[in-house]
Amino acid sequence: GNKEEHRYFLELTDALADVKDGETITLFADINEAVNVKTLGKEIVFDGNDNKFTMTAGMSFGNDDNKVDNGKITVKNVKFANANAKAANNGLTLIELAEVTVDNCNFTNITGDAIAVISDNLTETITITNNVIDGATGAGINLRTPKAATVKDNVIKNVGGNAMTFQHNSDSYDAEGDIIVTGNL
Repeated sequence: GNKEEHRYFLELTDALADVKDGETITLFADINEAVNVKTLGKEIVFDGNDNKFTMTAGMSFGNDDNKVDNGKITVKNVKFANANAKAANNGLTLIELAEVTVDNCNFTNITGDAIAVISDNLTETITITNNVIDGATGAGINLRTPKAATVKDNVIKNVGGNAMTFQHNSDSYDAEGDIIVTGNL
């Protein structure tokens, strides 16, 4: 039968460099290093193992060159605490990816925005659900030029900026799909 292969890494950067398309990276320890990853078109799930471990340096996925990465990133069950914005100036930054999902994560005492999705009208689908944000010097959730987005059932408090910010970078911007915001506190 099919036997599931597991690989273990001492450094998160090594795991991210080795991840294959469609694989899941699961945390088994706290992470104190900044993470900046170009996904190069891969579909990756980053799983915080039911919020048992903490990211303290922030993380960033994608490209910042006005070209869609075609990567699909899911970040789920991750605890971000006291993140000091070493990675793209926020707790979690997702840049110009084809698809983004952030689900069931906790953000506490973040320097910058807790969640920032920079899509410049390139990201097809943005889904941000069931997250708790308690403390950020910037916005709780910042979406820049999304094509379509669903932001629901998030709890956002104690942020220095807006709880949620939807911004665009040109006068000609029009969302191509629905922007759904519901059930947030």
